[in-house]
Amino acid sequence: MTGGKPFLKISSNHTQNGAGIQQEVEDWFDLTQPEFEPVFSFTPDGSVSGIAFGVGRTIEARCFLSEPSGLERIDMTLQIRFDGMLDPGFDVQGSLLSGGERKARRPRPAH
Repeated sequence: MTGGKPFLKISSNHTQNGAGIQQEVEDWFDLTQPEFEPVFSFTPDGSVSGIAFGVGRTIEARCFLSEPSGLERIDMTLQIRFDGMLDPGFDVQGSLLSGGERKARRPRPAH
């Protein structure tokens, strides 16, 4: 249960070992809806090696669901780090807080 609603969260591994890419994808399914499709997807953990692309990147993201005044709201925090293989002094970190919302949907009728 997330925010009082039943959600199914499925994580899948999209890592590409030979390309230096590591990615986990998380899909959220709202179990109150008639269609079984993800209502939200994001990458909670991932990285790209600087060996293959020159600048390495690492991300970590976390999501939080709330329902203020009849809206469904997802807030995400994203931590990003860039580092350079050829320039060890290149090490940049950043953060992002983002959110999105929609009108709360009615649950599907019980059969």
